[in-house]
Amino acid sequence: MKPKYSCRRRFAFGNIICGAPVFFGFTVMLCGAGLATADILRGGRTAASGGPAGAAGGGGASAPATPADTSHARANAQDALARTTNTLNAIRAMQETARAAAETGPNHLAPGLPNVPNGLGIGGLSPAAAAGVDPTAWAGAELPVQSIDTDGLINVGIRQTAQQALLDWQTFKVGRETTVHFDQSAAGANAAQWIAFN
Repeated sequence: MKPKYSCRRRFAFGNIICGAPVFFGFTVMLCGAGLATADILRGGRTAASGGPAGAAGGGGASAPATPADTSHARANAQDALARTTNTLNAIRAMQETARAAAETGPNHLAPGLPNVPNGLGIGGLSPAAAAGVDPTAWAGAELPVQSIDTDGLINVGIRQTAQQALLDWQTFKVGRETTVHFDQSAAGANAAQWIAFN
């Protein structure tokens, strides 16, 4: 009966190699290659590429950023900030144009469409829950309340009671003499984190 070995015999360069030593050798080799590859992928330099690979011949730390790299990153950040600022300014200008048109133009969106009624009601501001369409379609806020100010303008207030309000409307059309206000004061200092989905 032949004795059993813990490894299979493989001949490489005339020597017998077994599973455990080969596995250990490949593991060490791959770990070293992985560090060098990781530096290349991160944009750093390795000792093989001629650049510094870290202190004392290093273990794969990437090279420090050069002044040119820093200037390039700063220019990219300033460009992104300028584009964002221009976008916000364009949105504000569109909102102001739409507000001016709503205040001076007809009380409908386009010729041939019916006038939008002011305040709460069908064809204007009509919550689906209040209209009996879906009583569960209003969450995170009280139903809207309407009031009339001294100038005869209508104010519709919606008091939010949760961080996220999910408000389904049968119609959400704001008449020319109507102001809609979402009251998120219940959030206190965290009001900026509250949101209402209409």
